[in-house]
Amino acid sequence: MKHLTTFILALAISAAAFARQSEKLDSILFIFPQFEQGIVTFDDGSRSAGPINIYLVDQSVRVLSDDGEFLLVNGNESIMKVNAGGRIFYRGREGMIEILAYADDAFLGLIRSTTMIDNAKKGAYGTVSTTASIDNYSYGDNGPYGNLYHSIADLPENYLYKEYPCLYRRGAQIAASKKGFIKCFPEDKVFIENYLKEHPVNFGRLDEVREFFLLLKERH
Repeated sequence: MKHLTTFILALAISAAAFARQSEKLDSILFIFPQFEQGIVTFDDGSRSAGPINIYLVDQSVRVLSDDGEFLLVNGNESIMKVNAGGRIFYRGREGMIEILAYADDAFLGLIRSTTMIDNAKKGAYGTVSTTASIDNYSYGDNGPYGNLYHSIADLPENYLYKEYPCLYRRGAQIAASKKGFIKCFPEDKVFIENYLKEHPVNFGRLDEVREFFLLLKERH
C-alpha cells in the first residue's frame, strides 16, 4: 500500500497547481496538453484519483506538484490501467496502450513513445534499443513498424516520436500481425488467413489495422 500513500500525498499537493495550470505541455513528451483528472488502477485492484498525465519518454504516470514539478507516481510498475480525459490506457510490455476499439475481450490499441535519438536504433516491432547510433533511423518514414517523425518544427531537438498500433487481450500486449489477430480472434482463423491473402494489411498503419479490426468486430 506504500504506493497509494505516496500517490495520495502527491495528489493533495498538486490540486492547486492543477487548478491554475495555464501553459500547454509538449504533445511529443506528454499524452495530454494539460494534466487531466483521472483514475489510476493498480495491479492489486486499488485505485486513486487526481490530476495526472503520461510522460512518453519513460511511459510513466506523473502528477503535478504545487511547485509545478512533475512527480513520478510511486509504484509506476504496478499501474495496470489509467482513465483520464475520457480515454483509457493499459500498461503493455512496451508502454502505455491507448484503447481505441474493442470486440469481445480483444482490444485495438495505440502505443506512443518519445526517445532521445542520439542513442537509439530501430528494433523489431517498433521497439527501441539504446545500443546504436542515430544513423540507423530514417525520418518521416511510414514503414512497417509505424510512423516515425523528425522535424525541427515539430520535435524538440534530438528527440524521436513514434506511434504504432497493437492488440491487447486478457492483460497482455499482442503485436498487430496475422498471428496476433488469430490469437485475439481464434474462431476467425480461416477467415483471417484467407482475407489477408487477398487484402494484405500493413500492420504498421493504424488506419489499415483499425479497418481490419472493425471488420472482425462485425463478425461478433
